[in-house]
Amino acid sequence: MRLLAPPVGFALRRLRARPLQVVGLVLALAAAAGLVGWSSVEAALAQETSVRLRLAERPPGARSFRVVAFTQPGAPDRRAEIERAFAGLRDVTAPARSVRVWHSIDPNDAAGTRLVTVRERDDLVLESGRRPHGCRGDVCEVVVLTGNEELGARVPLRRAATALVVGRGRLRTGILPSTTELGARALYVRSVGGPLAPLVRNDGSTVATAAPLRPLRVHAADLPRLRERLRRTIARLQRGDPLVRPGAPLSVLDELDRRGTVARRRLLLVAGEGAALIVAFAAFAAATRRRDRERAEEQLATFGASRAQIAVARAAEVALPAAAGTLLALGGLAVVSRAEGVAVPSETVWTIVGVAAAATVVLLAAGAPRRARFGLGALELTALTALALVAWQAAATGALDANRVAARGAGPLLLLVPALAFFAAGVLLLRLLPPLLRAAERLARRAPVAARLALVGAARSPAQAAAATTFLAVAVGASLFSLGYRTTLERQAADQARFAAGAPWRVVAPPAGDVTPLTRFAAPTPALRLDGDVLQAYPRGGQVPVRVLALPARRLPQLLGWRGGFARTSRGELASRLRPQPVRLHGPPLARDARALRAWARVRAGEPRIVVAHLLLPGQRFAHVVLGVATRRWRLLRAPVRDLPGAQLVGIEFASTSGSPTFQYDPRGYLELGPLEQLARGAWTPLPPLGSWREAQAADGATGYLAAWDFTHAPVERGIRFDFNGTLRALIHPKLGLPAPPPGFEVGAVPALAGPPAAAQAVDGTVTLDVAGRQLPVRIVGRARLFPTVLERPSRFLVLDYDTLFAALNGDRPGTALPNEAWFFTRRPAAATVDARALERRLRADPLAAGTESVLGLAGVLAAALALVGLVLASRAALADDRLALAEYEALGVQPRSLRRSAQLRLVAVSALGIGAGVLGAWATVRVVGALVAVAGTARRPLPPIVAAIAWPQAAAVLVAVGAAGVGAAAFLTARALRAPAARRLRA
Repeated sequence: MRLLAPPVGFALRRLRARPLQVVGLVLALAAAAGLVGWSSVEAALAQETSVRLRLAERPPGARSFRVVAFTQPGAPDRRAEIERAFAGLRDVTAPARSVRVWHSIDPNDAAGTRLVTVRERDDLVLESGRRPHGCRGDVCEVVVLTGNEELGARVPLRRAATALVVGRGRLRTGILPSTTELGARALYVRSVGGPLAPLVRNDGSTVATAAPLRPLRVHAADLPRLRERLRRTIARLQRGDPLVRPGAPLSVLDELDRRGTVARRRLLLVAGEGAALIVAFAAFAAATRRRDRERAEEQLATFGASRAQIAVARAAEVALPAAAGTLLALGGLAVVSRAEGVAVPSETVWTIVGVAAAATVVLLAAGAPRRARFGLGALELTALTALALVAWQAAATGALDANRVAARGAGPLLLLVPALAFFAAGVLLLRLLPPLLRAAERLARRAPVAARLALVGAARSPAQAAAATTFLAVAVGASLFSLGYRTTLERQAADQARFAAGAPWRVVAPPAGDVTPLTRFAAPTPALRLDGDVLQAYPRGGQVPVRVLALPARRLPQLLGWRGGFARTSRGELASRLRPQPVRLHGPPLARDARALRAWARVRAGEPRIVVAHLLLPGQRFAHVVLGVATRRWRLLRAPVRDLPGAQLVGIEFASTSGSPTFQYDPRGYLELGPLEQLARGAWTPLPPLGSWREAQAADGATGYLAAWDFTHAPVERGIRFDFNGTLRALIHPKLGLPAPPPGFEVGAVPALAGPPAAAQAVDGTVTLDVAGRQLPVRIVGRARLFPTVLERPSRFLVLDYDTLFAALNGDRPGTALPNEAWFFTRRPAAATVDARALERRLRADPLAAGTESVLGLAGVLAAALALVGLVLASRAALADDRLALAEYEALGVQPRSLRRSAQLRLVAVSALGIGAGVLGAWATVRVVGALVAVAGTARRPLPPIVAAIAWPQAAAVLVAVGAAGVGAAAFLTARALRAPAARRLRA
């Protein structure tokens, strides 16, 4: 220790002699460590807010700890154990709600009457009537939950009691896992005592208990522990009793925790690169004082210090400020985390300590003499290793392809690719510039005096010029990279919203609804979205599930979220291919004030036939009007058609009266139908003749024969005759414009845009699509990798023209497929299910995304500021080293103007070279941005694929600021350095 005390004391005296430099070094290292800590706090705050928002967005049932227990008569009751389980989670859940559904009290009828009781009174939501009071005698008041009983109705409950309906209602959502537990008739009762007790004494029951998680009590840092608590509770309840079925939102908690972890790593990545840049700036500043350090070490050697003592003094001079900066950063981090109420992960603390240790090593290496073997030192070997790692990651991820990274997952090394790339490029630039400067000096011996002196000065101190250029390149490149990363995140949010929406506004019909959205809004663009299967050509029997989307082809150029890289063909060309000829389901329009339809008809076949008129209504709905039954004698069939304005006659069906035909059913004979007439404004007027209509084709390929016919001995002279010819689909409809059907199909091949899996099944350009109970031949007219609004299994889709698919599905079978979506491109509907702008605002307002963008913006500004300061520092150091040489040149007769221009030219050239190298570095790493955004997302495949963006306005501002600072610093510092006479500068 006695041998170490003198060098440490010497280091302390040197530090006291340079207070401003020491304070700057401490603050720089504190800023580097603090940036890492701040990113962790920012991530924790963002994750805390994100967890609360995401849990609050989910309905109570989707975030509830739930237990469904099935009780049987005589079996042990585990309700006490279940209650203890809910009590153990009371700190994070709302009070438990419970519903008990007694199994059917009707013998031999599992779906019969069920009695329901609840724990809390407000779990029953009344829709009409009042709450029950109980039983009076053998009459018990009830509320109907499922069933058709009206208020005041009496329902016998076996022979023990009678239920009096006093209200209708429903249970609060989120308690029962499914309403099917209620059966066909469920009656809420206040209790099952009195006359109801014998009904349930020998019956089992289903007890559903649920307690939703409280968003304000679930903290992001406790998600892993909470998930483990829920998992253990579920395992204990399930153990040994299959009649107890607990459940919890474990997947939701996993997703939230994973998003937080990814966001923290992403912020740590950005902050780590900013911290590395600060450390690099400190090392660059320390390298400019190498000569001062060498003189101090020579003094120590003169006074008899050993190499070990010199090394201790050098290390103490760096380690003491590094320790002070680290302690300052940790203290500030503790204060901020306590004020914000978030916990700092231990990995953040160790990362800060690692940054301090790395900064110490880098600062020591910056001042140490370079010892190379075979021209390679430790710095060069490290750079080669970094370059090899970058090449390895590029090869393993398909040139850093974002889709492959998201699909396979990313290792931690991928997060360091930008830093490794900048480090390797910086070292390469640092080693290539000195020989290039010397070569340029030799080639420019006939250049003007100013240029010649500038190159001579740069060649005299090539290491210094290379260091300045390298730091400037890394700083500018890091700034542009951070700003580009931020812009990519912002643009990806907009692209993701547009891709998910497809149109500015979209209305989606409820899955179980039978009212289409087109009937509620004005001027919509109808769309049809169905699930289908493409039959594999070989082997037979295989199927490829696809999403079938029908959209008007003319709207394809207006589609939101489409990119030119999705398909090789333009959208205009695809639109013309999807609708090469007019196809539309239409027919003769009825008068707006039509009141009835009538026609004469008779049938000569084995059975009477029901004549049905199929009408297409506005809003793409159908009405099926039964005109009457045609018999062997002529009959006038008539039916009212009131309240059907805008209807079109799109089909007439001659349905069988025998119900479901057997395999022996072979319809023969014919039906004759007179002109169809409508009653409007008190007069009967004929509709257009039906002789030019087409026959529908059955699934087995059979079809009837339609012909215009002249009648004899009939009430009408002309009409049509339809020969059944054994067809099971006796229907006629107008010509729709569809191509002729191939053998075995009901309609012709419809054109479609296909994803890769569906297109791969094409033979001669055609596939067979099984959709809506029909098999349609589909002709592939284009291929695309993705299509907007297709989010699940995004590559498995078929896109068709809406009118074409609507006619193909409903022409032979009116009402088979109704539009279930409405797209709006110009005017917002009253209530949009999907709003592209609202979705984009939601994505941008995500706390994790907002936190990342703030850190990226700070990193970009910090890198640009360090580039400015480093440029001024490099210019000052270069002029300080050249002051004697410039004075000698002036004493030898060189004009001060030439010297000033040469110094300015040298500084401007170094600045331009550094800025150009930084721009090239940012351009080279822009490919990495897409991969990093994929890593930083939800680890799912990004839709649409990420395209790295360049922040042109911010990049231009950074380049202009750094360039102007370089020119200004060169002019100011050069004028100041050459202001004194040459003799005074030589004496100095």
